Amino acid sequence: MTDKISLVQFAEAKLASLDAVHRKRTLAETSREDGLWVARNGRKLLSFSCNDYLNLTHHPALKSAAVGAIEKYGTGAGASRLITGNHPLYAELEARLARMKGTNAACVFGSGYLHYRRRAVACLYLGRREPVASVRSDVPAQ
Repeated sequence: MTDKISLVQFAEAKLASLDAVHRKRTLAETSREDGLWVARNGRKLLSFSCNDYLNLTHHPALKSAAVGAIEKYGTGAGASRLITGNHPLYAELEARLARMKGTNAACVFGSGYLHYRRRAVACLYLGRREPVASVRSDVPAQ
């Protein structure tokens, strides 16, 4: 008969093994001051890992537009586009992006994971004799 361990015992053993080789990750309290600087443990540090490196989250025009959108549409998406319906802002954004990029259409994804997942599916179709989709990205696949 094999020994069975509980999920808690398994997790504790896994965490202990990671800790033993200094690979256990923990959350560090960090306050973002702007897109470039963070405060951690009383120290001001230059961040090389934030996606707000252009500090656009503090740009007055973007903050004003965000407040206007909140006043008009409220906060939160509610659910995915397939569940609650396609908000007109998505269609407007995708049309503007397509015009800007000079393409027939554009599709906005809610996360990088979804983007790369869709690319993988589209690439499967592209392997067929007659392609059913064309995939373009502004960033290389990671």
